[in-house]
Amino acid sequence: LDASVDTFIVKLSGLIGNGTPVGASINAIWTVIRDICNLVFIFGFIYIGIKTIIDYESSATKRMLASIIIAAFLINFSLLITKIVIDVGNYIAVEIHNNLTARDGSIAGSFSEALGVRTFFAFPKNQTDVKEFVDRSASTNISFYFMATIMLTIAGFVLAAGGILLIVRFVALVLILCFSPLLFAATIFPATASTASDLWKKLIHYSFFAPA
Repeated sequence: LDASVDTFIVKLSGLIGNGTPVGASINAIWTVIRDICNLVFIFGFIYIGIKTIIDYESSATKRMLASIIIAAFLINFSLLITKIVIDVGNYIAVEIHNNLTARDGSIAGSFSEALGVRTFFAFPKNQTDVKEFVDRSASTNISFYFMATIMLTIAGFVLAAGGILLIVRFVALVLILCFSPLLFAATIFPATASTASDLWKKLIHYSFFAPA
């Protein structure tokens, strides 16, 4: 969990920045997707031109023309807009991380301290506590250690799952950045509007998953 938080949240800009291999790949793929979307818009303008000649008084055609112009403008800034959304979520996550790790220096260590897992198997140092510990029945001590082991196992699984989910988040955000022109381009056509809606939901979900 600590490695995932440090790499995919705290140092995220160092992974997907313009001067990094991943960042360069994102920019290259985004450029190709943007150019394809621009080609589709050109055919869209031709379609609207023909439709206007046939039915020049159609309000639906005028609305579609306005939508295509706005979308054609926004797809050129889609990468920047997507990065801003991701940066907002990441900034909140970094601030929460810094507050949680101010004392311990480790996100997993902070959770461990809050749960008290570090003292589960600590043998008492005080003589009175030692006598009390020895006087307990064997079944009581065995039950305690059994339950403590279960709790440690669950805590370890949860922290490991959190680390893996942050890796999944990073991969998903990279893919969304690459295909970010579709966030705007797909909203124009009724057949692809649901796809654009799903992409926006995934962008918001993965961006704010880290602080949540």
